Amino acid sequence: MNNSFKEKLMYRIDNIMTKGSFSIIVAFSILVIFIIFLLTVLIWFLGSNPDQSFSDQLWIYFNTGFGRSATDGSWVYRIITFLLILISIFFSSIIIGSIASEINSKILELRQGKSKVIESNPTIILGWSESLYIIINELIEANRNQHSSCIVILGSKNNIEMQEDIVDKILPDNKTKIIFRSGSTSSPEDLSRLNIGNAKSIIININDDIEVVKTILAIFKDKKVQQREIPIACKINDSANLSVAEIAGQGVVKFLPVYNFLGRIDAQACLQPGVAEVLLDLLDFAGSEVYFHTEGSLIGQTYKDAVLSYDACCVVGIRKKNKILINPSPDALIEELDQLVIIALDDDEIKLTDYQSNDFSIKKTHSKINKISGIPKHLHILGWNNASPVILNDLIGYLPAKSKITYACRSSEMKKYFEEFG
Repeated sequence: MNNSFKEKLMYRIDNIMTKGSFSIIVAFSILVIFIIFLLTVLIWFLGSNPDQSFSDQLWIYFNTGFGRSATDGSWVYRIITFLLILISIFFSSIIIGSIASEINSKILELRQGKSKVIESNPTIILGWSESLYIIINELIEANRNQHSSCIVILGSKNNIEMQEDIVDKILPDNKTKIIFRSGSTSSPEDLSRLNIGNAKSIIININDDIEVVKTILAIFKDKKVQQREIPIACKINDSANLSVAEIAGQGVVKFLPVYNFLGRIDAQACLQPGVAEVLLDLLDFAGSEVYFHTEGSLIGQTYKDAVLSYDACCVVGIRKKNKILINPSPDALIEELDQLVIIALDDDEIKLTDYQSNDFSIKKTHSKINKISGIPKHLHILGWNNASPVILNDLIGYLPAKSKITYACRSSEMKKYFEEFG
């Protein structure tokens, strides 16, 4: 089917319009220049203004066509000048409108968090959940002793909405810059805008395990992430999904099975009042924290030497390549690439001190995990969730004989658990 000239013309105009403001300005500029040239040729051949050369008339018409005032001349000259003034008004309106539209689009893009991030070693948080505020506050606290730091957050909300939502829920801080961007965590294009290959570390803050796996796959599409071996951490809600997530993580991503971890803490806190306060002090950045520290001067020496080499902090273990040894034998050797597991108020406190090894001795004590001695205990547990089986298993392993656990809840999952495990 043959299309008419009008249809073809409108089709080409539509294509130009869809390419953006710059294409529109260029196209209309070329059109105006062409019209001015044709009208100048017409005036020249008609001889309406013989006192002026072709180049002079062309220059005058260019000035008129692009917004200058008309000059006197013959009536033909005046009519054509009037037409050029109308073209000038039309052309100027298009230019101003296109520029205004482009500025509005840029402002909207910035408000929506669609622009590229150019920061040096930022901590990137992917996803928006109820735990985000805790994560940000902990990072702010951790960076108190840093000259400057940056946190980049990618969420599904509008940029302005995210800023307003978080402003009253985080600690005041002038050293930590917080940048918000809007997009999908599983989109490689959105992740590339964060300059994710230049990140100091990446935290995946997503509640949906399937979306976690998608996000990990999108992250590893950036070759720079793999080359730099950027630390990546995320939580897994259902331990049944952990094996799939580990395959996607390629041995780089560190996973935290949330309910498994929380279940064990709940069980220990129930049996040992006060353990929750100890764990909270170690796991947050207020007070003492756990650090992995490399000390080249201790390579080839023993764990005993390492323990006695620090005054302001406490060495509690050795991190090998594939495992962590907590309170190993005093004679355990510290090898190349090993890291010390240290509890300290801050990383600035991790400083070597002099000592004489002959003046000290360390005895290794071996302990077994036994049931708590004493009278039987009766515990009441309210509710059932994914952490409940972990809590039950830990309690059963520690409680004295003839202890009793009462669960108050309505759950098919609880019924299923007792049918399977008795």
